[in-house]
Formats: sequence, C-alpha cells, structure tokens
Amino acid sequence: MAATVEIVTRLSGVDAVKTGLGSITTGLTGIGSAATSVGRALSIGITAPLVALGTLAAHAFIQQEAAISGLNAALKTSQGAVGLTSQQIIKMSAELQKASTFGGDAIIRMQTRLLSFKNISGETFERASRAALDLAARMGEDLATAAFKLGRALEDPELGLQMLRRSGVIFTDSQKLVIEGLVETGRLVEAQAMVL
Repeated sequence: MAATVEIVTRLSGVDAVKTGLGSITTGLTGIGSAATSVGRALSIGITAPLVALGTLAAHAFIQQEAAISGLNAALKTSQGAVGLTSQQIIKMSAELQKASTFGGDAIIRMQTRLLSFKNISGETFERASRAALDLAARMGEDLATAAFKLGRALEDPELGLQMLRRSGVIFTDSQKLVIEGLVETGRLVEAQAMVL
C-alpha cells in the first residue's frame, strides 16, 4: 500500500506542474500578442520614414545626376574654354556647398549657367561662382538668376554694371571709369576682377 500512495503523490505533482506550465503558457501567449502589436506599430513607425528617406535620397540622386549631365554638356559645347574639368567643377561645387545654404545640384546648375558666358574662365570662374552665391543669398534670388546677372556683368562689364545696379549692387563713378578704361584697353580679365 505504501507504493500506491507514493505514485498518487507523484501524479498529483505532475498535475500541479502541468497547471503551472499552462498558466505560464497563457501568460507568454498574452505577452506574444502584445509584442506582435508593438512590433506592427514600430514597423509602421520605422518603415514609413525609412521609405520616405529612401525616396528623398533617390530624388536627390536624380537631381544631382541631371545637374552633372547639364554641366558635362555645357563643358562639351564650350570646348573646355573655362579651363576646368567636370571633376574640378564638381569638387568646387562641393566646397561651395559647405559654405552656403544652397544644395550641390543647384550650385552645379549655377556653374553650368556661368559656362554659357565665353569670357569667364579659370580663376574668374571660381570667383564668379562664389559671387553668384553671395548675390543670390543677399538678393533672395535663385542661383540661376544670380549667375545670369553676374555672367552678363562679366561678359560685358560696362553693360553688366547697369544690370547689377538694378539688383542693388552699386559701383562708384570712379570704379565705373576704371572698369570702362580696362575694357577699352582690352584688359577684360582685370575689369572682371574689379566687378567681382
């Protein structure tokens, strides 16, 4: 009879363990459901912004590539008259971007606009790029408009001074006379340097 009691006690212990495990299983199922709900919410909260970020990055890449394509076309059309390569201009635009509020693609488009003016090259091109950024920021204009005004002023300094004056850039009478004298004596680069 002692053996019979011992077996019953062991069986009732197994039942208690089963009941305990059942309670644990029920609790874990509840935690699992809650974790699934939290996971869904986090997935939506994290995935949606990541998708949006990816879309913005793709758009920015497309804009940058379009700007570089325009730059390369302008360099080819001008037959390299500016004296700089595409890579040098892109590097310059990256440096200019660090010191301004304008994006790299906008700066490259501005520089492409400057390439349409035949008398702007070398150091004058770099200085004109910086000046166009300053003019656009000061006047609240887009870079292409500022580049056009500045390019016109550098292409024909006498006429360009009038255009710049309408934009709020004022030259003294003595500066105008010096610039006109430099243009008349064929010293365009020096006249451009005074404009810049």
